[in-house]
Amino acid sequence: MRLNKILSGAVTAAMLGTMMCTTAFAADYTDGDYTGEIHFLNANGSGSASMWDPMFVHEAELALTADNAELTFYVAYPIPAFPDLGTDGTILDVVLTVNDTEYTAESDITTKPEKVFDTTSSLFGITEGESYPTQVLTVDLPRDAVDDLEAGTVAASAYVNSVMNSTQNFLIQVTNIQSVGGETEPADTKDMQITADVQEVVSEPTY
Repeated sequence: MRLNKILSGAVTAAMLGTMMCTTAFAADYTDGDYTGEIHFLNANGSGSASMWDPMFVHEAELALTADNAELTFYVAYPIPAFPDLGTDGTILDVVLTVNDTEYTAESDITTKPEKVFDTTSSLFGITEGESYPTQVLTVDLPRDAVDDLEAGTVAASAYVNSVMNSTQNFLIQVTNIQSVGGETEPADTKDMQITADVQEVVSEPTY
């Protein structure tokens, strides 16, 4: 009798492994109210602040819904160094452009909320840490404009109704967006634990 002894496979040792991994997902702002740090940059795309940046309050408000992003920002009204100028508004005809579509801001020069400024500017008579009355500008943008605001690519034009009395162009950037009453909206990070049991498999010879 011919004995054919065939050994197939190999002995696999029993193994118990635990693998931990952390996966980061892109940040996605839920509907709600947010604040952000706003700056007005030179329109040439250099990324540097415009000479007009100090006359704005550097905290803006964002109200997000499924379709819209309502941006509210503030400018000194009147400019402290020129209290007799711009009585009908520090800036007029404010227009923001997103994806070649223009959005006109609504101006409120009646309520004049007091806001603390974080920049000293001798040109405008503004001192860091002091509060001044402001003009309120509100513009309703599409929801996906949030990405453009964070990137600093939203173009804006406004007639500066004091000092230069001419239309000026900016790029608007809003960063450090935080939920009102909460912390900065982070990238969604989740921990996943995977446990695998591998049984010992022994291949027996066949005859």
